[in-house]
Amino acid sequence: AVALPLYQLGAPGCLADAEAVLETCVALARSLAARGLVHCDLNEFNLIVEQNTSAVTLIDFPQMISVAHPNAATYYKRDVTGLLKFFTMKLKYEIDAD
Repeated sequence: AVALPLYQLGAPGCLADAEAVLETCVALARSLAARGLVHCDLNEFNLIVEQNTSAVTLIDFPQMISVAHPNAATYYKRDVTGLLKFFTMKLKYEIDAD
């Protein structure tokens, strides 16, 4: 199985299931937050994706902060907004407004 950083799969059609990968990435951000953490650098460089199965592995944790940090909401929003931008701009994936 070939696993690559998401940015290397940044062309339309390179992912078996872009929707599943996006859902998994957002679920990872939510799961961390539910455990009291914000990644602060959740982007296409820190997500390793298995090309055929769309399995996602998150890496690079040193900058992680607690949700109690005064800027946690800002960093969380930046993480998720950056992911959405990558999927819409680079993968040309249309994200449902819901």
